[in-house]
Amino acid sequence: MAAIDRLGAQEHDRRQALQRELQHLEYEATRACDQYDEADPRNRLVASELERRWNVTLQALEQGRADLAELDAQHQPVSRETRTALLAFGEQFTDVWNHPACPVEIKKQIARSVIEEILVDEDPPGQLSFVVHWTGGSHTAFAMAKVSPKTVHRTAEADLTIIRKMAARYDDGAIARVLNKLGRRTGKGHPWSHTSVKTARRNHGIDGRSRSLEDPHVLSLYAAVRYTDTSDTTIKKLVDAGILPMRQVVAFAPWEIQRADLDSERVRAIVTHLKRTGRLVLGDTSETPCELFQ
Repeated sequence: MAAIDRLGAQEHDRRQALQRELQHLEYEATRACDQYDEADPRNRLVASELERRWNVTLQALEQGRADLAELDAQHQPVSRETRTALLAFGEQFTDVWNHPACPVEIKKQIARSVIEEILVDEDPPGQLSFVVHWTGGSHTAFAMAKVSPKTVHRTAEADLTIIRKMAARYDDGAIARVLNKLGRRTGKGHPWSHTSVKTARRNHGIDGRSRSLEDPHVLSLYAAVRYTDTSDTTIKKLVDAGILPMRQVVAFAPWEIQRADLDSERVRAIVTHLKRTGRLVLGDTSETPCELFQ
């Protein structure tokens, strides 16, 4: 609305300037006509020059009238209804902009339409000063602290917690697989990889290892399957029933099962009964366990 009012004021000033110019040209045209009429016709050279000046003044007068008519034709005053509608839209603009149904494409189109340019200056160091030049002549100035790319793309603290917990035992590739299964992303919004985990560790001083730690006393799910010569379903049911203890550093991390727990009398008895009968009985099998695992 300020831009519309400013344009209206500019048009008013230009119209007044054109009207003053027309008044001056009308006076000059009348004066040139009088001078031509008063000239001695026998002095053709003087008469010809006065006639030329008169014609030039008449042409300028005609052009000035045309310019004023064109300015009047372009003038489109804002009605009260339009002014009310624009002000109402301004009051609701924030709600519209933040509405989930407002597509990004519309926001970009609005930005391109209303922003002419943005000037940025780092003064003093570490402080960014912005001046937004809006289409229509208005300006907005504001300042903010300069943010480094490392701050913008900082690894989430939750991801660093997972990396710290896993790095003592697992390599960067295994950590990346867990982070991706959890739906986590790097500071730049990319899926995790061996390299990005290594970079995050280096940036935050977290020690790691090139290969996952092998402990003969701690078995993964599939290592436990091989050790007992059963299936992953059997091992999972033993864990779900609370018979076989299992530990995970975080969700989706490899299972950690103690070999000693697999060698317990209860687990041995259940596995022995399963292999002899083909049935997995999680209660008392009333069997004497035998040496299954060497």
